[in-house]
Amino acid sequence: MPAISGANLTNLDASDLASGTIPDARFPATLPALNGSALTNLNASNLATGTVANARLDAQLQDVAGLATTAGKIIQGSGTNFVLSAYTIPTSDGSSGQVLTTDGLGAVTFQTPTVGDITSVTAGSGLTGGGSSGDVTLNVGAGALIDVTADAIDVDLSELTTSTSDADGDFFVVVDSANAQKKLTKANIAISGFNNDSGFIDGSSLNASNLSSGTVPDARFPATLPAISGANLTNLDASDLASGTVPNARLSAIPNTALANSAITINGTSTALGGSINVGDITGVTAGTLLDGGGTTGTVTLNVNLSELTTSTSDADGDFFAVIDSANAQKKLTKANINISGFNNDSGFTTNTGTVTSVSGGDGLTGSVTTSGSLAVGAGTLIDVTADAVNVDLSELTTSTSDGDGDFFVVVDSVNAQKKLTKANINISGFNNDAGYSTTTGTVTSVGVTAGVGLSGGGTITTSGTVTLTVDLSELTDMTVPMVGTDEFIVLDAGADRRKAANEIGLSIFNNDSGFTTNTGTVTSVSGGNGLTGTVTTSGSLAVGAGTGIDVAADSISVDVSDFMTNGSNNRIITATGTDAMNAEANLTFDGTTLDVSGTLLTDKGYIAETTLTDGATISWNMSTQSVAKVTLGGNRTVAAPTNGSTGQFASLLVIQDVTGTRTLTWNAVYEFASDTAPTLTATGGLGDLFVFRYNGTKWLEVGRNLALTVA
Repeated sequence: MPAISGANLTNLDASDLASGTIPDARFPATLPALNGSALTNLNASNLATGTVANARLDAQLQDVAGLATTAGKIIQGSGTNFVLSAYTIPTSDGSSGQVLTTDGLGAVTFQTPTVGDITSVTAGSGLTGGGSSGDVTLNVGAGALIDVTADAIDVDLSELTTSTSDADGDFFVVVDSANAQKKLTKANIAISGFNNDSGFIDGSSLNASNLSSGTVPDARFPATLPAISGANLTNLDASDLASGTVPNARLSAIPNTALANSAITINGTSTALGGSINVGDITGVTAGTLLDGGGTTGTVTLNVNLSELTTSTSDADGDFFAVIDSANAQKKLTKANINISGFNNDSGFTTNTGTVTSVSGGDGLTGSVTTSGSLAVGAGTLIDVTADAVNVDLSELTTSTSDGDGDFFVVVDSVNAQKKLTKANINISGFNNDAGYSTTTGTVTSVGVTAGVGLSGGGTITTSGTVTLTVDLSELTDMTVPMVGTDEFIVLDAGADRRKAANEIGLSIFNNDSGFTTNTGTVTSVSGGNGLTGTVTTSGSLAVGAGTGIDVAADSISVDVSDFMTNGSNNRIITATGTDAMNAEANLTFDGTTLDVSGTLLTDKGYIAETTLTDGATISWNMSTQSVAKVTLGGNRTVAAPTNGSTGQFASLLVIQDVTGTRTLTWNAVYEFASDTAPTLTATGGLGDLFVFRYNGTKWLEVGRNLALTVA
């Protein structure tokens, strides 16, 4: 047996050791030291714990390790090495809802964003839109003569109503030489300032070149004038021919075969026929919609002109956009497939959202909003602003009576372009020549003078003479309203006709035939007349006399029916019993709701008048005023539920076919018929069907019917 020390043990297995420590002498000399100084061929991927010392890192990693000693700095690559950021970020998280902000000096901190207290933006005068959440937009409202685009407000005179009435032309909108806008009366626009393109003349100097119609009599031509046939003309030169065709008899003989399908060729001084002519049938090329150019001779060019496109302000019109892709292919692209990100974002639009804290009015707007309120469009010259529109108001133009102010007229051309046109370039021929001006001159053979309103007389002069006109004020329109102080009288002032306001005429100049005076005095006595009692000589009062049926109090007069009747009692109906006498009937009472008759009620003369319902697709029936009714059907109709019915009420309806007949009638569900089956109308034209109903508070129950009645 081995000694207890194990000295005699052989073939020991180190894996069987469960305790104790192996002395160093039992390890081989080549075993690495505990500090690992003798280890070679180590693999860094086998490191599982501990920290690698900076000295064991490569140069750049050593630099990074050295940078990590400053709190809040971020390590950034500089392109050649690693450096710390110039700014410092927080080393701990911020609160919920906070954001990182910089002070511009390198310090980045968590801050609570500033939130404004604007809760809504309301459109003011001349604006539309607004809102209380999200991105809020205000738009200028387009009113009369105002067009609104994305960034401009334009006056659009093309919206002016076209008028053909001369009476509408009281004022013309003009711009003078100083660009001042004015309205000029028609009577103060001198025709001489316009471009007389039609050649109107005043007839003071006749010129044969101005003749545009009529026939010059033979007596006005010289005796040497050749005959119209030209028979007397001599020394004619063929080079003077400017129109017409020379007959074949006047030409040299050329064989017809030489002219067939030939062209004339000029060779220096000689002319020859020959060569084929390729003739097509195109006589002209005309530019259509969105094209300019064209022609009838030579090489014709057509150009696309997109300015002819109709301007639209409707988003719904933008279904397609004309585009050209990278291969120069022309395509139409739907609006939904155009990415906004592809455009030049020169306005700096972002996807950021937030709360508007302040809205200030820019050009053309007034006001400022920091919590709630509205901006308004500023009303300037010729601009009126209402709640939701901006309108051009030409009535604000200064009225001018000077022809010199009409240097420019505001006009709209055929393509709706707004321009200012000088008076000299406005052709008179474009106006409605209601006065019948013409370029014809001649001798007046007859002049007629007709008396207008306020004048009588007149006449016609054929050679010489005088026409007399007399003022006839009886023709003036009668004034049916009361006069006011500013109304004027026509007066004769020392032979001069003038007008004078009523409040400027003193009464003292009139003949006081009624004896009116300016005297004033004191009433010495007032006596009561009919219905009044008492007399007052210094001070006191008159009183109303209380008679039969009249009660008089300190400040009121009342009718007292009790003075007229006997047998008075509440709720009784009063009847007349004789002169100034009444009786409260005991057998006839009415408490405001129910009429109670004790005895016999004779109704042989009582009835409810028949009314005619209005025919239409849906027929209405008012039971308050039309309980006995009829209607003639002009087509297939529906009877609506009655209105204003009372429980227990009876009603009747006579339904008549028109001459066509076969009309049908659909009843509202509130009408109840036997077996829940609506009746079929008589189809014969002109016949009627009578229906009687009773109302139970919910349904109109049919009581009876009578069909195929002859009603006329």
